[in-house]
Amino acid sequence: MSKLESVLKEVTPSRKVAVVLGALVADAASLPLEWIYKDDKMKEIVGSDNPEFWKECHCPFFTVPNGVNSCYGDETRSGLKALASSKGVPNLESTSTELVSHFGSADSPYQIALAKRADKKYPVPGPWINGGVIQFLKNKENGVNPPGSADCEDNDGFAISLPVILKNSPDFVNFAELLTTNEMTIQHLKMQNKILLNYLEGVEDPIKAATAALAADLPEVCKEIDQVYEAVNGGKSLVEIVAEFGKACSLPGSFKGSIAALIIYKDDYVSAIRNNILSGGDCCSSPIPSLQANPEMAPKGVIKTKKIGKFGQAIKHHTMEEAAVMRKPAAQTASKSVEDITEPILAAIHNTISSIPYNAAPAAGVQLHPAALTSTDPCGFPSTRTVVPSFIAPDLSEIRMTTQKGTRKEIEIKENPKVSLHFQDPRGKGGWATIKGDASLRPGADALSLEILMCPRKCEIMSYTEGMMGDDDGWKPRVLARNGVTGSWKPVQ
Repeated sequence: MSKLESVLKEVTPSRKVAVVLGALVADAASLPLEWIYKDDKMKEIVGSDNPEFWKECHCPFFTVPNGVNSCYGDETRSGLKALASSKGVPNLESTSTELVSHFGSADSPYQIALAKRADKKYPVPGPWINGGVIQFLKNKENGVNPPGSADCEDNDGFAISLPVILKNSPDFVNFAELLTTNEMTIQHLKMQNKILLNYLEGVEDPIKAATAALAADLPEVCKEIDQVYEAVNGGKSLVEIVAEFGKACSLPGSFKGSIAALIIYKDDYVSAIRNNILSGGDCCSSPIPSLQANPEMAPKGVIKTKKIGKFGQAIKHHTMEEAAVMRKPAAQTASKSVEDITEPILAAIHNTISSIPYNAAPAAGVQLHPAALTSTDPCGFPSTRTVVPSFIAPDLSEIRMTTQKGTRKEIEIKENPKVSLHFQDPRGKGGWATIKGDASLRPGADALSLEILMCPRKCEIMSYTEGMMGDDDGWKPRVLARNGVTGSWKPVQ
């Protein structure tokens, strides 16, 4: 039995693995065409091709590399990682801490992109942090409990509680309330929970069985499902139903759309996801269609695109390390542009760096990650010591560290500015990232300190967790190099 199967062992473990991976694959497949509300625009972009993992990001509000997850997907992965760290026992504090770490750290891509939104120039480069997560971070800092947003009517609560729902835990509402305390949203979550468990347990007609069981407690939600059945029975397509009930992020529209996909496509996971994307709007907020994924079907469908790296392997091998901490997969096809290849490599390097824990941050919310700095001593031997970079540029153009005057670092850098920083990935199957470049020194914050400024020239990564390797056998790293101080990164291996 795999680690993921042992963590989610109560009901049909392989089915639960498929739900997790099916949800994450669907989310990543949808993201490049997120928030396209005009049908004509969608047709102009996609034409007659399949929409999943579209080669360019056409979202009008943000741009991200192909293969990454949305905020919803990363919420689920944060929940999975917290569940894994607590040995399969749902733990609110662990989940809350993981959310703060992933979304709230100063060097989080979400925070970096959020800061750029202040300029109101769209699309913003980088991932889009959902409003519910922004309010969670504020409430958490101010001691509000539960810290969820009272105004969040989106599927953030479902996304973060999905791992706990798969544990069949009665506490799933408490986990959802980390991100939303909105009563209407919680009511829909209870129905989503019941439908999902019905699918997992093989209940006949899981949607109607759920409405029968919850008719007294959730009459309004049951009416919404009846409305969906009426539209489906009237011959309307998923595109038409989503247009009728709402393409936006919020419930109940996104809930009705996902229910329609379940009814129309039944056991056809691939068609459900493809047509959900083509329906437009917030196509990442309808996670329920992933319930139809199963270990036999999913690899034959969307995963056939081979653009999802570790996603596909995780469905086949059912490992918790891959399911819980998968990050942006590499795209390694020869036909891709330099940018298409470079961005996933940079993302994998950042994910490797972010995976390294450090419990002595100077202030709450500040996330730092230790590394091994190597310089050369006067005899030509390498000198390696642990350092904690205070700043790492998103494009890896600059890294800063602090040292004291008179240290070996100062002496060796003045003699030979060539240095390297090594980050060892502690996750799953492991891996590493090494950044090489030129270092210079400037005065520090006080009279006794110096700041080391590193200008990276070469980046290397070998990550089995990220699926980022320079060859199929895992002996050679992926390598990026840049010309000059301001040159762009280009793959060289």
